[in-house]
Amino acid sequence: MPKRTSKKVKDAMTTLFEETFYQIMIAMVKAEPYEAEYGGFQEAARKLTKAQLRRISRYAAEYYVRETNPSPGKVPPDRVSTLKRKAIANALSRLAEDEANQ
Repeated sequence: MPKRTSKKVKDAMTTLFEETFYQIMIAMVKAEPYEAEYGGFQEAARKLTKAQLRRISRYAAEYYVRETNPSPGKVPPDRVSTLKRKAIANALSRLAEDEANQ
């Protein structure tokens, strides 16, 4: 695989991971027993609109693709868990900045 990933490939990976993050967030909102690693987000997510959840999932996907470039498939499993948490935290921060600037 080339060291630099093309924009088309990055866009495709971002779209894939966006849907993945969205499904993770929806599952957290609906779940009663939740994993401690996402506990703080679960309460915040219950107050967000679907549009906000979609934007968060897009931001999280962009972060995840950027951090795992050039090959998300080669990321060790223990790092994947850490990156998912960081991606969601980063996305929440970006959403807060967006809303503060409006």
